[in-house]
Amino acid sequence: MRPALISRFAWGPTLCGVLLLAVTALADTAGTNSPLLSVQRIYGSSEFDAESASVRWLDDGSGYTTWESSVRTSGGRDLVRHDPATGATNILVPASDLIPPGRTSPLAVDDHAWSKDRSRLLIYTESRRVWRTHSRGD
Repeated sequence: MRPALISRFAWGPTLCGVLLLAVTALADTAGTNSPLLSVQRIYGSSEFDAESASVRWLDDGSGYTTWESSVRTSGGRDLVRHDPATGATNILVPASDLIPPGRTSPLAVDDHAWSKDRSRLLIYTESRRVWRTHSRGD
């Protein structure tokens, strides 16, 4: 075995042992049996799930866009442009523009792509899982 692999395997059990000791130390607070941290609490609930952010830089590097909850349209998300130099934000596509005729709620956008001149926006929505990825949609 190469030395890099040996050291990688040697640290695994040590790190697990340290984490187990930390969880055990936090398990008993002030003489009560109410755990502050437990394996069930870490892996059995969504309390420690990471929050994801969908950030997409614009092709010209002038800023980035994010999908954010709409203040004006309930249950919708606005496409918001952020200028990192000034901190300014502006709504490029409000959620109200994503309500199709005959419907009352906006589309749930799974992905998007701008045209080169940023005059058009292609929206990917209503995706369905095919095999391992969400590759079928409108």
